[in-house]
Amino acid sequence: MGRAQIFTISANGAENGIVWAIDYTKFGTGPAVLYAFDAANVANELYDSTQAGTRDRAAVAVKFTAPTVANGNVYIGGRNAVTVYGLLTTAPAVTTASKLPTPNANGTVTVRLNSADNKPEGTV
Repeated sequence: MGRAQIFTISANGAENGIVWAIDYTKFGTGPAVLYAFDAANVANELYDSTQAGTRDRAAVAVKFTAPTVANGNVYIGGRNAVTVYGLLTTAPAVTTASKLPTPNANGTVTVRLNSADNKPEGTV
């Protein structure tokens, strides 16, 4: 990790403490890098935003921004952008869809999908 870092700590009560750090040494020219360390042993890196190639790349780094943790996400301020990190989820694959019905009086329609999520109805 570079030398310019800002830290934030998050936890679930007294458990699962994580020290979040932003390396902003490439400020103005390249992306910030988000790091997560085990709060009980900061020598144990849990994650960094360079591990998955460009998938987790943050916005162009700015100085003196702290990682903000809220609602299960980590937010990083960057140049003209905010990068949001959270758990990866995969939307269930839709296998078939029925023809859309006529809209209701309020302009919405109810559709029924055959999907793997066992929640086949939704309003569009």
